[in-house]
Amino acid sequence: MTEITQICVISVIPAIPPTIHPAVRASHPGATLDAMRLAARTEGMVTDPVYEGKSMAALIDLVSRGEIPPGATVLYAHLGGQPALNAYSALFSTAG
Repeated sequence: MTEITQICVISVIPAIPPTIHPAVRASHPGATLDAMRLAARTEGMVTDPVYEGKSMAALIDLVSRGEIPPGATVLYAHLGGQPALNAYSALFSTAG
C-alpha cells in the first residue's frame, strides 16, 4: 500500500492562484490544448478546454516546476466536461 505523504489540491473554480501557469489563466489556449493532447495521448483521458484541460495544464506546470516532487502519488479528479467538446471542435480541426 502506498503511503500518502503530501496532498496538493488544484481547483480551477472559482479562482486560479497567480503561481499557476500563466497560460492557464490567459485567453490563449496553448498550454491548455497541449495538456489536453498529452492526457489523451498518454492516458487515454478526454478533457475539455474549460475546466479539465486547464486543471491538467496546471498539474503539468506544478510537476515541471518541482512543486509536486518526482515519485509523488497524484490523484487527479476528472469531473467530466466531455459534452462541452462539441462547442470547441474548431480548436482541434486538422483542415486548413
